[in-house]
Amino acid sequence: MDKQETICLIDGSGYIFRAFYALPMMTRSDGTPVNAVYGFLNMLLNLSNENHCSHIVVIFDAARRNFRNTIFPDYKATRKETPAELIPQFPLIRQACQALNISCIEMDGYEADDLIATYARLAVEKGWTARVISADKDLMQLMRENVSLYDPMKKKTLSADDVFAKFGVTPDKVVDVQALMGDSTDNVPGANGIGPKTASELINTYGSIEELFNHIDEIKSEKRRLGLIRDKEQVFISKQLVQLDNHVPINQPIEDFKSQKPIKQTLLEFVTQNEFKSLTAKISKWADDDISTPTSETAVNQTQNNKPFSYKIINKENELNALIKGIKQSTFAFRIYTDSKNLPVSASIALNQNEGYYVILSNEAPSQTLDLFSFDTIQNKGIPVQSFIQELLHLCKEQTNTVISYNIKNQWHILDSFLPDMTDIPLCDDIMIANYVLNGTNISYQLGDMISYYLNDNDGGLTPLLGSGKNKIAFENLPIEEVARICTKEATQLLKLYHILHKNITNNPQKQNIYNNIERPLIPILFEMERKGILIDKNHLTTLNDFFTQEINRLINIIYELAGEEFNINSPVQVGHILFDKLELASGKKTSTGNYATDVKTLTALADDGVEIAQKILEYRLYVKLKSTYIDSLTTLADKNNRVHTTFLQTGTNTGRLSSVDPNLQNIPIKTNAGKEIRKAFVAKKGYKLVCADYSQIELRLMADVAEVKELQNSFRLNEDIHARTASQIFKIPLNHVDTDTRRRAKAINFGIIYGMSAFGLASQLGISRTDAKKYIDAYFTHYPEIQEYMKNTTQQVLENGFVQTPMGRQCFIQGANSPQTKSFAVRAGINAPIQGGAADIIKLAMIAVFNKIKESNLDASLLLQVHDELVFEVKESDVAQTMQLVKETMENIVQLSVPLIVEVESGNNWKEAH
Repeated sequence: MDKQETICLIDGSGYIFRAFYALPMMTRSDGTPVNAVYGFLNMLLNLSNENHCSHIVVIFDAARRNFRNTIFPDYKATRKETPAELIPQFPLIRQACQALNISCIEMDGYEADDLIATYARLAVEKGWTARVISADKDLMQLMRENVSLYDPMKKKTLSADDVFAKFGVTPDKVVDVQALMGDSTDNVPGANGIGPKTASELINTYGSIEELFNHIDEIKSEKRRLGLIRDKEQVFISKQLVQLDNHVPINQPIEDFKSQKPIKQTLLEFVTQNEFKSLTAKISKWADDDISTPTSETAVNQTQNNKPFSYKIINKENELNALIKGIKQSTFAFRIYTDSKNLPVSASIALNQNEGYYVILSNEAPSQTLDLFSFDTIQNKGIPVQSFIQELLHLCKEQTNTVISYNIKNQWHILDSFLPDMTDIPLCDDIMIANYVLNGTNISYQLGDMISYYLNDNDGGLTPLLGSGKNKIAFENLPIEEVARICTKEATQLLKLYHILHKNITNNPQKQNIYNNIERPLIPILFEMERKGILIDKNHLTTLNDFFTQEINRLINIIYELAGEEFNINSPVQVGHILFDKLELASGKKTSTGNYATDVKTLTALADDGVEIAQKILEYRLYVKLKSTYIDSLTTLADKNNRVHTTFLQTGTNTGRLSSVDPNLQNIPIKTNAGKEIRKAFVAKKGYKLVCADYSQIELRLMADVAEVKELQNSFRLNEDIHARTASQIFKIPLNHVDTDTRRRAKAINFGIIYGMSAFGLASQLGISRTDAKKYIDAYFTHYPEIQEYMKNTTQQVLENGFVQTPMGRQCFIQGANSPQTKSFAVRAGINAPIQGGAADIIKLAMIAVFNKIKESNLDASLLLQVHDELVFEVKESDVAQTMQLVKETMENIVQLSVPLIVEVESGNNWKEAH
């Protein structure tokens, strides 16, 4: 054989479990679960574009028990049982390999890693190179000349530096380090008290565990020396467990695994049988292309890029009809443009990357007469917006079309008033959302920034033409030819961005899952929520406004009296002067501006010490904020039907959480009576009720699941009061003796740990010494060591990668990890991000499932708001009971964790009653 022959050895078992846990449950119409099959197939398709080998084989574990259980019966005894939903997918995954025309093997008594090690050895002996495809750290021991390890999750070939970063040694010493430190995942015992750092130091000093024990008397620490002597036998057993067997008696020669193109019909039949509609087009293309050469899409794009750009202006319906015919069974991008009144006046459309169409629209609505979009060079009024929308919606709903836009939710809102009965908004591809899934808040989602970043085009689009400030020109007054050229070019740029982003997403199964199953399906649901809005009781707001005004005036008089003079309470500088200069209160600290700090933290500390004026200023600020932020603005923002329409942002946070603006309805305080009174202003229309469904302690439950905290998991399964349980353990008191104050302190610790709170922060919150706070945290980690380990591992991920991942694979990018000034903040954010982001993923999945089930059940119920872990619905009174049951069951079963998800559901005439 030629020495250039390369064999790809794919860790099939690793792929299966990654696919199963990365994707939400998917079932065929006959009820067979297929999420792991889908993910596995998609991973192999992506792999073909990243690794080109002359030979390829997928290697599976035959069973959990193997020769290592003879050496150590408890090997892998701590692993969870295989999920019931995964078991029927194993044979389907092997069928997927057959459909792809890729060999797959397994062998009783051995793990997949042993077969990989054996075939890697055989390849090298033949003069081939071996490429191991796996993210499993245990396979790092195989790395050497002509044997490489490719991590498909990170999409990189690992180097000796990567191994050193992981284990602190070179690949040839990985086994010895693992033998010393053990592995809790596989229940490999190792030596008690020896962690990764100590293990690598010892092996780097002595070279191997054999030499370490030959020089055991040289270990200076008596505790460590005696511990190693005590655990010597289990260390050597551990080495047998972690050392891969590269002499498995295989019965299939390496030459049998020659790479072969799939038979297209066979592959399509498998995809159809398992109802993977979204993969059909990808499969067709993949099967047609030669997997060892660049894809034809690249060649097409290069050909298109060599063509000159051209555009055409369309202002007649027959021209639009001709364009529509050309769009059938096509990929196209569109964008709507508005005038100074935010009315749709034109649209740009692109069918390829070098040719665009500029459609002039008449924005004369049926119920009102509006100024028409008038260009001097256009005699025709343009195409009626209603006609254009109907054609556009029809095209978008065609399953053969791929429809692309930017911030498409906003596009539908622009068109909505011209077609009020616009329902069942279709799924389209949104490059803003795609960019967010790929990069979080790391790369700006503004269209101009994306064009500059991805396409290296900095011409600025319409911005230079429009100008700014007092010299800004209204869109409708711009020269038609120049506008048409810029806008159609922008449509072609949307196509270019789509191809780049789509390729990157499809190459990453986890991000593909986030985009296809969470973020993209959420767009039309958020549109419906924003369009529906929530009803407000203006009479209650008026009454509340009068009460708040009276309270503000009462507090002003009290504050003036306590200060001994009148001053501007809204001025931090004057507040600081009164408190710390005139009244000479202790602990006055100045900021970098030279003025006293008068923030909430400072005033709260004073109020807790009994300083009445500080307490009254805090109350004053609360009433002023609630009055200006909610009472005044809600009345102004309400439409003619007294409904308020917030805007939900999908791209505003690095954790995937939705945010709410104009107005922000996610930030109304619920712990104060004043805040609760504002919630009372949000009401259901006559004959309806508001229904609120709230996940109970979802972040703590996720922490228990993700960090595998056994005690917390058991407490949640037993439906115990988790804060009382924590109080009992930390403060060493019987559970039935935990009082309200002690439970409050335990609650602060439980939630504080999730947010990476330090001893200083806990001391400040509980009003205790930093020493006592540290004792509480140390006691907490003693009882929940898994959380400390989770925090340690997550911190390492933040510092090494700059991002962490949610349980579903969403990447949360953390800024500032490399700066001494912001490192501690970045670490705290990184610790919380997988938990907060995991909760965000779960409630988004719940929104999608609940929304669809309500439609399927023909219930008169509308999803109105999402407030972090809570959903708010408006439901017809006769449907309330059925809706509450449907919502609760759906939300509690949307994902399967090691602990139960609990949803509290209430109903009422207003938001306060229903919460």
